Amino acid sequence: MTGYRLGMKYLTDEQCNLLEKLSESLVGEDLVLMKAILKTFRRPA
Repeated sequence: MTGYRLGMKYLTDEQCNLLEKLSESLVGEDLVLMKAILKTFRRPA
């Protein structure tokens, strides 16, 4: 199944909120990387 990962662990809401807050000060490649981290490890809705 596409996107399925055995034993995948997700960030908590608090962790996502902190990373989003920290990303406000990022630019360029750092911001792109942070967005990729959030996209990869955020719990699906």
